[in-house]
Amino acid sequence: MAPAWHDAPLGRLLNAVSHGRFCPAVEERDGWEMPSELAARLAGEGEYEEKVAGEQTGTLILVDWYGPTDPSNPYNWSAEHKCYVTGLVSLLTFCVYASASIVAPANLGLEEHFSVPPIKATLSLSIFLFGMGIGPLILSPLSDLGAVGRSHPHWAASLCFLLFSVGAASTESYPALIVLRFLAGFMASPALAAGGAALGDMWMGKALPKAIAIWDTAACAAPCFAPAMAGWAAMNVSWRLPYWLAVALAGIAFIDVTVLLPETLGANILHRRASRLRAITGDERLRAPEELREGKLLSFMASRIVGPARLSVEPIVLYSGVLMGLEYGIFYLALEALPLIFADIYDFNIGLQTLPFVGLGVNTFFLSGPAYLLWLTYYVDRQPRPLCPEIWIIPCLASAPLVIISLLWTGWSAREGVSYWSPLLALSLYITPVYFVFLSVLTYLATIYPGQEAASALAANVLLRSSIAGVFPLLSGPIFGNLGLGKGYTLLAGLSLALLLPLWGLYRYGHWLRARSPRAVGARPKRGE
Repeated sequence: MAPAWHDAPLGRLLNAVSHGRFCPAVEERDGWEMPSELAARLAGEGEYEEKVAGEQTGTLILVDWYGPTDPSNPYNWSAEHKCYVTGLVSLLTFCVYASASIVAPANLGLEEHFSVPPIKATLSLSIFLFGMGIGPLILSPLSDLGAVGRSHPHWAASLCFLLFSVGAASTESYPALIVLRFLAGFMASPALAAGGAALGDMWMGKALPKAIAIWDTAACAAPCFAPAMAGWAAMNVSWRLPYWLAVALAGIAFIDVTVLLPETLGANILHRRASRLRAITGDERLRAPEELREGKLLSFMASRIVGPARLSVEPIVLYSGVLMGLEYGIFYLALEALPLIFADIYDFNIGLQTLPFVGLGVNTFFLSGPAYLLWLTYYVDRQPRPLCPEIWIIPCLASAPLVIISLLWTGWSAREGVSYWSPLLALSLYITPVYFVFLSVLTYLATIYPGQEAASALAANVLLRSSIAGVFPLLSGPIFGNLGLGKGYTLLAGLSLALLLPLWGLYRYGHWLRARSPRAVGARPKRGE
């Protein structure tokens, strides 16, 4: 099997420029012989007729995989190859999430440089999250097109992500900074929405939830470690250095998707195979399955944009989006509230203020992540198939009390006379329910909505959670300034409790809600069907 980078955008560019001499595809290698079945069909057997856009196009020959063990099919890749690609997808996700929070330690310097109030300094983080929420609705549908694939939207968007990050790091205008941060978040967003889809292109069965768990570990760990990286830089060098670290993360993301990450969408691999076979044989009848649907491009794109908006009002999708947005938002709100605890009470400098997030990251990697993988291995894998979809809510239910415990413990123990270790340990607990909520909800949505509906449900979830989460950092001053730490964290704990309690109802009556949805698994047929 060819190295993975041969099918990355740079490898494909080298292939095109060299006319197949560099990074050759299987059909371009010396000694390649056309499979006998395809050769027979070209000779007149096994013809395939299809209508494109409602009109007869003549006799076509469908280009498919070269048998059930075709190594070009992502499902047939070796375990090592799949793990390599999963690592690249996780690295990409880490860079995007880290770019959102890495600028938080620069807020004080930004306030002084641009002479803006604290809430405007915080907007740099919030506006990035808003961009991340809107972007998937417009950019992600392209990655599901066989003619486009996942690689092209990723590298083009990551290039813009890099350029906008450079602009944000160097601008001398506050309005320009905010606009550029929004555009950077917007262009970074395809990595979030298409990351899970890329894993689904390769992994099946019991292995897929484990791959998603690894991917989600990167997503949850990124906003933990990023502020710790940037805090010392902002304190010892300049407030701009965290923004340049965001540029470095964007650069890593660009190299990841341009040089290393191969195409995972089977439809695109077949689309390019059909093009090569036409060039080799001169037979224009050869068509990939996706090419038979090219006339439906506009309707496909419209459905991908309208679909998330339509599904966002379904009770399960709406509730899960609001719940994840709340947990996600409180996490970023806690980031903005750190100076109130560790600077005002414990006299920590900017660098030390970010150390609690190292504890969150350690929890993610060494406690929450392994615990979830053990649950998958020793509980889920032993359950009879097919699984009841509500099984994925169990980790979320089990960890829900930690949300209330963590918030109340943090708020009421952060005071003079109490060691800083107390709020530090309390905060470190919060990442566990956040991690389990993300995994539970994303896996549940992907399970109960089939095929294209799953993509729309996940896009709706990204929109809801990022839009809600983006508001929370802006509330740090009003909440804690008016209520204080104890009452402020109690308010957040109460809000969390109000939204976590319905989880028990979803676990118990989720099948009832699915039966009344026209699109979910277990739905009743639509009228007239």
